[in-house]
Amino acid sequence: MSDRRLLLVLLLTAGCAADLSADVRPVPTHGGDGRSSDAALIEGRLAGDAGVDGGCLWLETADGPLAVWWPAGHAARFDPAELVGPGGQLVAREGELVTAGGGYGAHEGMARCRLGQDEVARVGIVDRVRS
Repeated sequence: MSDRRLLLVLLLTAGCAADLSADVRPVPTHGGDGRSSDAALIEGRLAGDAGVDGGCLWLETADGPLAVWWPAGHAARFDPAELVGPGGQLVAREGELVTAGGGYGAHEGMARCRLGQDEVARVGIVDRVRS
């Protein structure tokens, strides 16, 4: 194998082995196990910005942005915005439709990423609908 090909293979292999967890940032999470007793259907397209309040994810709805208090263990990656689950798995990407059970309230325990809103959505198990 030529030196150029060997170098290319090594570079590609190194890129595949990169640790993506270094890019993961915390988002506001509640201590629930993902099972919510609230009966509201929360739905919107995932959006986020690393520059907002230390890195935030929210849902874009017909009524505008909706601040979300995510289930325990969830986190974010940016460029593009992505919601990451407790095991590091991709849950949803920016622009994808996200649905979850949950409820709305003041949720004073959510200290950041409120987007200036008095009420936020506290979600349980998160589903994604690709579109």
